[in-house]
Amino acid sequence: MARAKISDELSVINPMRLFHMSNLYLSLLFVAVALDPLLFS
Repeated sequence: MARAKISDELSVINPMRLFHMSNLYLSLLFVAVALDPLLFS
């Protein structure tokens, strides 16, 4: 029963919002990786 409740709560998350947030996270991560050698060399 507890397992079904968790899956119901996860299905409430808007998939497109999660997709866009993960794209934003990855783009910021790649920018940080690209700037790291330039700023801290």
